[in-house]
Amino acid sequence: GLIMFRFCEYGVDAMTNGHEKGEAIKDVLEYFGIKPNEAIAFGDDLQDISMKEYVKEFVCMGNGKDEVKKEATYVAPRIDEDGLAEALKHFGLV
Repeated sequence: GLIMFRFCEYGVDAMTNGHEKGEAIKDVLEYFGIKPNEAIAFGDDLQDISMKEYVKEFVCMGNGKDEVKKEATYVAPRIDEDGLAEALKHFGLV
């Protein structure tokens, strides 16, 4: 019952139909005692937008869909162009 989606040469998402990630992010943050204003979410597809309401910053990767980029507080370079590292640098985390 899984759908496999390759988003770059070495990256694959395995998921079921119709999932939203926001509630999961909320639960993970609560479990670890992390405040939403201390969290950053990264996404590239429509189901990722729901994370935006539970974190301080919502980053869309450069390979993401235009609808997701419009919702992002920061658009990073493509994942296969070191976008994750660049976003972490942008926020002063590395």
